[in-house]
Amino acid sequence: MVRHVRRTSKATNQTPFVGSFLFAYGCWVLHDKPWLYDVKQCWISYPTHTVDNSIWWYYMSETGFYYALLFASVFDVRRSDFWELVLHHIITIGLLSASWTINFVRVGTLILLSHDVADIALEFGKLVKYTKRYHGLTNIIFVLFLLSWFVTRLGYFPFVLLWSAFTDAPRLIQPDYKIWSFQIPHVPRIIIILLLLLLFLHIFWTVLILRIVVRTVQSGEECSDVRSDSEEEPSEEVKSKAKLLTKRKNMENGKKHS
Repeated sequence: MVRHVRRTSKATNQTPFVGSFLFAYGCWVLHDKPWLYDVKQCWISYPTHTVDNSIWWYYMSETGFYYALLFASVFDVRRSDFWELVLHHIITIGLLSASWTINFVRVGTLILLSHDVADIALEFGKLVKYTKRYHGLTNIIFVLFLLSWFVTRLGYFPFVLLWSAFTDAPRLIQPDYKIWSFQIPHVPRIIIILLLLLLFLHIFWTVLILRIVVRTVQSGEECSDVRSDSEEEPSEEVKSKAKLLTKRKNMENGKKHS
């Protein structure tokens, strides 16, 4: 019963409603912005880009949200990817702060919007799973999460946003700027490094996601998290060791009775 309460409280603390609201708000704020449809507009006429009130509120809301996630992680259940998750929040806050400082806000809004898509499906999937009622729906939501993850985190982010930052930004802002040098200014270089670190974290979590896919296909059961934690379900390694110990004890008890 205590374990069930812990899981339920954890699900309640990580509801997708905040992320869904921010994504919807971001779509509303950016729907008429030219850089949503043409990434090059993030760099054209820089640094004279103006930030209207809606963009300001969107950026500050997202920044506050990631600060809240960072602080909440201290009190949350520590899974095996705890430090990677903390690093993700720190990198995101660093990107938001650095991009705001040098007015790279346009590309920042695109990164935020693209990252919120997969998180919505992920958190809704967790809520459905914690109810323990709609097993088929959990797998359907996981498929939607999988598609959104690959399209946004491994597609749009590296091949559209990062590629534009590497190629279009220097050409349109300062043609003689060399990214991998000590040329001033240094903040764009820091932003590029943080974006690359964010991509490496995406790849790390992609490996975990693929492990979930493989295990779900092999077992034919409901998809579940492959990460271990200290308060909820034990990891697969712990489960296998427990089964092995139980089997050995049964064999020993059988020998004694014979």
